[in-house]
Amino acid sequence: MITHRQLEHALILARIGNFSRAATEANLSQSAFSRSIRNLEDYLGVALFDRSATQVSPTRYGETLISQAQTIVADVRKLRRDIRQMTELTSGEFSAGLGVYPAEIYGNLAIAHMVRDYPGLIYRVFVSNWEDITNRVLSRDVDIGFVAKEGTLYDRQLDFSPVCGHRMYVYARSGHPLAGKKHLTKEDLDQFPLVSIRLPAAIAPVIPGQASIQPVSGVLIPSIEVDDMGTARSIISHCDGVGVAVPMQIEGALDSGDFVLLDFPTDNLNPMFYFVTPKGRTISPAAGKFIRRVRSLDEEAEEKNQMIYARYTT
Repeated sequence: MITHRQLEHALILARIGNFSRAATEANLSQSAFSRSIRNLEDYLGVALFDRSATQVSPTRYGETLISQAQTIVADVRKLRRDIRQMTELTSGEFSAGLGVYPAEIYGNLAIAHMVRDYPGLIYRVFVSNWEDITNRVLSRDVDIGFVAKEGTLYDRQLDFSPVCGHRMYVYARSGHPLAGKKHLTKEDLDQFPLVSIRLPAAIAPVIPGQASIQPVSGVLIPSIEVDDMGTARSIISHCDGVGVAVPMQIEGALDSGDFVLLDFPTDNLNPMFYFVTPKGRTISPAAGKFIRRVRSLDEEAEEKNQMIYARYTT
């Protein structure tokens, strides 16, 4: 078997033309260097260098080897350089698929921090529902997913690493008929359309508002289904629809008085978020940085949500 190191030794010897000086450049003893060249010749079954008392020069076989070895060694050096740059995040690509809620709570902020710290990367970020993001991870269209886990269909093909759970609350426009009323029930809220993305089966039974549940999957389909929370907030601000959100998602509208939190118990409205990767696949250095960045933002986000909730419910 020919090693990369043997090819490097052959190139050094062809350039210098002397075993002693070539061994010094290769940082080897002369005997070790000569053995490396001899093993290469034994493997190929030909003499690669003509030796004389004053000069060492490639044979015709050696010239053929040197010509190809130059390309191979250059390619390996480039590969090492590219891998080093990827490891140090000075070049390469990073793609992430974010669920709508995880994106708004701190997924987008984690990406922004990475862009600030690692500007040499090329970024691709997709925000969609958990079904689409899971499929993107399965097809390897993204390096990592960050979603609210749903179902067990994909458990044998994917690894799920838990991040956190942030309690959601029901909100509406400040002029909503239920604004300011105490001790609301699900029946009270079910009179009004739910404006939301489709929601996982795990929390579907406790979500208030007009919606339907798919018989097989258990997924909740709101009566006004949207693809992103910005659209949901815009619709809710102009009608009597209701929505569910983590407080920091609607902080600005709460501050301005456009939205209010409705007095509805949401103890069970606490979906867990997960990092999703193909099972058994080593994650990229960039994905590892993203995971650590999200985890560092988790505690801060929880404290902020509790402060916002306390400010607008007391």
